[in-house]
Amino acid sequence: LACGTPIVSTTLEDFSTNEWKKLGKIPRDEKDTVRCVSEMLDNAKPFKNCREVAKKYYDWENIIRRTVEVYDRLFEKYYGRK
Repeated sequence: LACGTPIVSTTLEDFSTNEWKKLGKIPRDEKDTVRCVSEMLDNAKPFKNCREVAKKYYDWENIIRRTVEVYDRLFEKYYGRK
């Protein structure tokens, strides 16, 4: 993704539906993986902005912010404070 290359992966389900469609394809099984790769090679245009979409999730500032949010929720849940 960082190189602007779309992906075929079952882990794209972690992204919102609107965003994973810009990042790549989610295959259902082995045969579907072949179909997904073929479609992406035939038409890469829908994925031209995959790098920008991925940066929202993998930018260090965003990673740090989300990590702190997780710790805040854990502290709140187990200690009743942030």
